[in-house]
Amino acid sequence: ACTKCHPESQEEHARSIHQFAFMLGHPQGPQCYDCHTEHNVRPPTDTLSSLHPRSLRETCTQCHAQGEGPPGLVAKLSLLRISGHKRSDYWGRLGRDLCLYCHQDDLILKDRPYTRRYCLNCHRVKAALRNFVFGPFHPAPSFHIQPVTYIILLSLFVLAIGLCRNFSIWQMGWKEEGREKLREKIRRFLRDAMGNKRVFRGDTLGGVMHLFLMWGFSLLLVGHLISRWLSGTPYLIETMILDLLGAVFLTGVSLAIIRRYGIKRGKMDNLPQDHLILISLFVIGVTGFLLEGGQIAAQGTLSEKWAPVGSLFALLFGTDPSNWYRTFWFIHIVTIMGILAYIPYSKLFHLFSSPVNVLQRPYVPTFLTLEEREGLQGDFSLRQLISLDGCTRCNRCEVVCPAFVAGEPLSPRRFHQEVKGFVGQKHGLRARFILLFKGQKEDLSKVSAVQGESMWYCTTCRSCMEECPVYVNGIDIIREVRTALIEEGTQVPATITKALESIYKYNNPWERPKVKRAQWAQGLGVKDLSQGDKAPLLYYVGCTPSYDTRLQEVVKAIVAVLKGCGVDFAILGNEEPCCGEPARRLGEDGLFEELVMKNFEIFDRLQIEEMVTTSPHGFHCFRNEYPPMMKKLGIEGNGLKVRHYTQLLAELIKREKVPWAAKIKIQVTYHDPCYLGRHNGIYEEPRSILRAIPGVNLIEMPRSRDRSLCCGGGGGRMWFEAEEGGKVSELRVREAAQTGADVIATACPFCLSMLTDAIKTAGLEGKIEVRDIAELVQEAMKR
Repeated sequence: ACTKCHPESQEEHARSIHQFAFMLGHPQGPQCYDCHTEHNVRPPTDTLSSLHPRSLRETCTQCHAQGEGPPGLVAKLSLLRISGHKRSDYWGRLGRDLCLYCHQDDLILKDRPYTRRYCLNCHRVKAALRNFVFGPFHPAPSFHIQPVTYIILLSLFVLAIGLCRNFSIWQMGWKEEGREKLREKIRRFLRDAMGNKRVFRGDTLGGVMHLFLMWGFSLLLVGHLISRWLSGTPYLIETMILDLLGAVFLTGVSLAIIRRYGIKRGKMDNLPQDHLILISLFVIGVTGFLLEGGQIAAQGTLSEKWAPVGSLFALLFGTDPSNWYRTFWFIHIVTIMGILAYIPYSKLFHLFSSPVNVLQRPYVPTFLTLEEREGLQGDFSLRQLISLDGCTRCNRCEVVCPAFVAGEPLSPRRFHQEVKGFVGQKHGLRARFILLFKGQKEDLSKVSAVQGESMWYCTTCRSCMEECPVYVNGIDIIREVRTALIEEGTQVPATITKALESIYKYNNPWERPKVKRAQWAQGLGVKDLSQGDKAPLLYYVGCTPSYDTRLQEVVKAIVAVLKGCGVDFAILGNEEPCCGEPARRLGEDGLFEELVMKNFEIFDRLQIEEMVTTSPHGFHCFRNEYPPMMKKLGIEGNGLKVRHYTQLLAELIKREKVPWAAKIKIQVTYHDPCYLGRHNGIYEEPRSILRAIPGVNLIEMPRSRDRSLCCGGGGGRMWFEAEEGGKVSELRVREAAQTGADVIATACPFCLSMLTDAIKTAGLEGKIEVRDIAELVQEAMKR
């Protein structure tokens, strides 16, 4: 009858929640006349209406027993009192999600884009929002909303203070020159920051754990923010996605707990913040599902298929979960806001610093002239400070650090945290209060950042940098601290001081006379540029190979191979300078700057355009560190081409210039020098040479290529004798001996020297020997 005057209502009623209930098996579902007993239908706000709150009980009890109501509706009403939707309306935001909270099955509300306007057709008064919140139709806001609001505001305030503090500390760092292509930045960011590729390196479980945590939490946050704008099928689909993402997040938290307290128990240092963070994340995940389960329990079975995980938690509730719901909601919100406020003061700050560190140029070392260094206001560069904040103490660097593995006092993880603590002490909130009340800062020097001699144990092998998921550049920070120690002359081992003084006086770190530098070449017929000879290629021998009798055999082998292949080359003889690599590694920037200027004058005067080196250390120094330093000094280079001798030999073999004459039947394992492999990416050329030698069978060690274990001679360790722990080189020769090889082949003078000594101290003499690749090639060329 109603549709005669209101034909438009027929379709709406057919699709309304009342008719929908009738279709679900409730034949007593109310129709128009059940509620509107008189034709003079009045709006619910009219006191004479049967739907006015004063008449509602009498109207409802016509179908329902006195004091009773539909259980689902009662539960929903209870939840509404403490729901997020209700709190949204408390702040004046009335949206479709509020109406759908109770009327989720009403197809009219789902299909109509103007839901808010539709609902307010009946529920409109002068101040619609205020009436909705405080009016008779819906419950008023609960008393506990205000305390939670204060907690949220306090959390955001603490978060803002911490972020401002951390970002202001970053501003204390000096800016560095150098740009990188945007394309490369984006590629690295997507691969390593978003895809977590480096986290999976050697630790699949850790990669899965971090990926689940990162993407689970991030997508849950985004999903809940956009859910208020969804309705109908898209809303239900998003509900299922968020339900599954919650399971992914909780799985990630569980894996983190198992990994930290089970698999890696005793290997990771567990600070109070580690326990607090894991417990908080677990509580957030569990209470999130408990809240979802409470909603499902209140709403009936309609949501179960869209929230399979939440439905399992719904089994824990009865038909009225409102009492527990309030408690779980409070715990959930307080935990979220607490962990949010804790971010800047814990390792969770890597959420900001790690992506930024991945975006910046990660492996570029710092180059400063003495004049620039004297004018610095900060202790570290901006890039170094960001890098320090990216460290989460995951202990991956310790696993691969040769010094730490050998039991020496250096821990890259502990070093990063000590320097980070120094920076916080000097520029943090405490320092700011001291400045505020005393008018001046504490005079803290970065020599106090790390106590003891631990930083001198670093071999600068770059293993930690290759292993770090977020590219923390520990080598550059260690060198920065070493520079400060050298400048102040404190905590510098006597042997290192002696080596640096020898470079300055004798042009080599061994206190050997300059006039004997080329003594090894007597009788070999090698051209000498210092004597007026000419050649298109300079063979730079290096300091240690020029004076060490064992390494002189390697130099002679290289000379013999080059001459046998018809290469026209020359040496600098007694005029050959120190490349400055030891000074650079040990932090003596003034000496390195002086050597760069001096050596460039020699190269420019002799018109040297191409160079091949014996040592990977000299190769790295000339190739990667001279150009930026020369640019800093305002020196225009002539484009010097620098190669390691293995690169030249590999090219000669490829061009079939090597006259093989003998077959060597030996088992060989190759030790990758750090400054040839990890620092410069040269892995294949030495191996191609060994494979080309007739009769050589190449066997790889378990740790090879970019995972090769350092010999222990880099980073100035040749001039620093370890007093604690075992020898790094002994670990390496034992690993090589286990392969069954007869010979350890290498392409670095430092490696050959360190491994040769290690064979003696490890008791492996007669079982395995160390030889340079050039010596094996020379032996195969003999007639």
